[in-house]
Amino acid sequence: MTDLELIDDSEPLENFLMPEEQEVLAELTEEQFDDYLDACSSYEAMKAYLDNPDSPPQAKVLLDLNCWK
Repeated sequence: MTDLELIDDSEPLENFLMPEEQEVLAELTEEQFDDYLDACSSYEAMKAYLDNPDSPPQAKVLLDLNCWK
């Protein structure tokens, strides 16, 4: 279970995102947004997302693999 799965559905997701994330993620399609959230679930998922050339570069900038170490 990820932290995002623990979020109360009545609480807006925006309350859990930094302003920079809100700005970038608002530009993504629903699929891209879901992929970004999935990438935040583990080191391996984030690495795969960052290595994927199809992942939006503006979203990749928001991620940091060092937070998992």
